[in-house]
Amino acid sequence: MRNESKKIIEVVNLIRKRAKYFSGDTNLKIGLKIKDLDKLKIKNEDLKAIFLMLEKNGQIKILNDLIFDFNGLIKKISQSVSKELFGKKGKKHLSSYDAARLSLRIDKEYKRIKENGEIQISLVSLDELNDFKKKLEIMEDVVIHRIEFKNNRKIILDGKIKLSKPDFYSENDNFFNFVYNNSNRKINISEIEAVVGKLKKRPVNILADLGFKGDTKKMFFPAVSAEAIMFINPITKKYLKDNNLKKLKLDKE
Repeated sequence: MRNESKKIIEVVNLIRKRAKYFSGDTNLKIGLKIKDLDKLKIKNEDLKAIFLMLEKNGQIKILNDLIFDFNGLIKKISQSVSKELFGKKGKKHLSSYDAARLSLRIDKEYKRIKENGEIQISLVSLDELNDFKKKLEIMEDVVIHRIEFKNNRKIILDGKIKLSKPDFYSENDNFFNFVYNNSNRKINISEIEAVVGKLKKRPVNILADLGFKGDTKKMFFPAVSAEAIMFINPITKKYLKDNNLKKLKLDKE
């Protein structure tokens, strides 16, 4: 399950991205489309909770909501249009003509609101939202890259990129299985050989076989020699900053 803070940061980043198209820092009105939110791949119930949390914390104000409160907004539109057409008290019994007028105006208002974004919010302050994001990142470090070693023996980078699939119980498989389960510390090669037997290949060559080359190797294996090795996993934002590293450009790997 993805970190809750990471989900919030992704939503905040989307809002900040939309905010850059507007001038000013305070009381910005922003509309977000369903397709924008779908790209985040966050469940609707989680998205709703995040927007409500941001509103409760005073970061945003939800103006219109066709995504999480469709019925409520339609009722609000209907009441507003009815008041505009028929006065404060409205009409209890509408003629066919008035019902048609009401329906057309509701539909027109609905389309106008949807055009501006299925969820519309206002920012109290963009600077305050940026500060809120920084606090989240400090409280909960964000994972930038992660290696997973699945039961099917695939070595997967960031949940989607297959680096390799070593043969079961081969030297490569046994070597990586030990390293994977002893991440984030110095591992003496003698420790590995005590479990998997004398290595026939140099550690650096085994890593190349496993798909750890170039920047990917430097990122996850910052120290490799004939005597010891270190595997860092996962790679967090703080780790990148502390070690003056940049995110992997995976399309160039």
